[in-house]
Amino acid sequence: MSREPIDLSLVSMDDIWEELKKRFDACLLVDLKEYDEQREGAQISYHGGKFICIGLAEYAKEKILKDSIGTSTKEGEA
Repeated sequence: MSREPIDLSLVSMDDIWEELKKRFDACLLVDLKEYDEQREGAQISYHGGKFICIGLAEYAKEKILKDSIGTSTKEGEA
């Protein structure tokens, strides 16, 4: 029996962030909001040890770069 999806648009980002912190020992949230062509805002939130979160950020960076390179070329893929 499947459950109906929950409409998270009704849940505040603060509440979502608090729930994530309860579920994980460490987590990192980076968000960007473009207001218009000339204005944007970015925010970084983290939970857990500073060095663990730096490691998570580096891991995410490497994964994104690897995925980007992997999908942009057909030769030399591992």
